[in-house]
Amino acid sequence: MRGLICKVFLAVACVAGSVSAEPETEVYYPRSPGSVVLEFSETPGGLKAPGSTLRVYGDGRFEVSRPAHEKESGDWVGQLSTAEMDGLCDALVARRLHAFDADAIRAAKRAGTRRRTWIATDPPVTHLVVHYRTSQSGGTVEEQTGSISWIGLRTDAHQHPEIPEIQDLEATVGELRTLARDPRLQPVP
Repeated sequence: MRGLICKVFLAVACVAGSVSAEPETEVYYPRSPGSVVLEFSETPGGLKAPGSTLRVYGDGRFEVSRPAHEKESGDWVGQLSTAEMDGLCDALVARRLHAFDADAIRAAKRAGTRRRTWIATDPPVTHLVVHYRTSQSGGTVEEQTGSISWIGLRTDAHQHPEIPEIQDLEATVGELRTLARDPRLQPVP
């Protein structure tokens, strides 16, 4: 089965000294050329128009679309090496972005003891969509999509270093911002 390069095992739980019989679940990202692994965009604060969008495909190809109001606008394409694509998928699995629970994380943020030191006005809105597959030990494979929208991610990452999910999301988004400006990008003819 293609795509098994990126995987994580999520299952056996110990409760009161006994092992639960939950089936083992494998999470992996599609590696075929036509399969979108992730989509990323940020809408700059104060703008109604969207910012750049980035799509990464299973074979490592990545596409960037920059709107007319951005420098170097237009459509661009680049290619990640197999090792880079493996690293990206491994990072997505390790950071558990497929299981990101925005409501729970926002609640943890509100419950945090950290005092707010500054407030961002008109922060950007970050959008991230991950496409992945789950495989149960019985052989059932399901296509899944996880979607994350976050307002003011950089500010929250700065103000809440105690929340690992926010730190992981900011680390991933930072890497995707860098990828969206990768020097290997070529204009789409």
